[in-house]
Amino acid sequence: MTPIRVLLLVAFVLFGLAVPMYFLLVEKTRPGGPGTTLPEPISYAKPTPGGRFVLAVYGSAEAEANLKPGEMKRHAEEVRKKYPTQGMYTAEGTLVYPLEGYTPDDNVYLTADGRCVARIEGDWWQTRAYPAGTRLPPEEEQKQLDAPAVSLYADGKLLKSYALKELLHDPSVVPHSPKHILWPGGAVLNERDDHFLVYTQDARRSTFDVRTGELVAKEAMGFGNRFAQQTMFATLGLTALLAIGMGVWVWKKRRLV
Repeated sequence: MTPIRVLLLVAFVLFGLAVPMYFLLVEKTRPGGPGTTLPEPISYAKPTPGGRFVLAVYGSAEAEANLKPGEMKRHAEEVRKKYPTQGMYTAEGTLVYPLEGYTPDDNVYLTADGRCVARIEGDWWQTRAYPAGTRLPPEEEQKQLDAPAVSLYADGKLLKSYALKELLHDPSVVPHSPKHILWPGGAVLNERDDHFLVYTQDARRSTFDVRTGELVAKEAMGFGNRFAQQTMFATLGLTALLAIGMGVWVWKKRRLV
């Protein structure tokens, strides 16, 4: 068999393997595909910093019933057994105030005194591992832009809720999954000044007063930030001056030789 025929045979075999592998690794893991397993709302208990209080949150009873035996299922059952209703409890198990609604534990931020709760809302977290190259239909995108994105509570009562369109400056640059706008870029609760900072994928930061629920500031991040722009231009200017100075020094040195 000639070398050309060998190469053609190898290419044919690789192509034949590539098609089923693509289906197994890509198509079967798309949201809604036959092999997809999306995260489900599962009950949890989250302690406040310092551990004086615990926020108990209920997930989907149906999803928990379908969990395989293991630590996650056991933990969900323990939460429902120990805490008769959703809400903030003392470390000893006394209900301080009820609080309805579900948000995953990594999207809930608590103050040490247990009085304030900040939540990143929405169910985008279910498909955040599946960014898509396409956009949602305009009507679905607008629906999600109008929906709550950040909610702040004090003593179990809603202080204020903000729609996603109030946080984003340029929704067109924010990635989508096949089902959701993947807008969150992280969040931080700073109790030193009672500020809750929310970062979005269009390089913006919104700052909220966690005690009052008010939006304190909205500003650009990265190269959209004025300080970052000034720093960048100053650095480029100094680099240019250094390059010119080095060039002049080399030119003079060569003239002396």
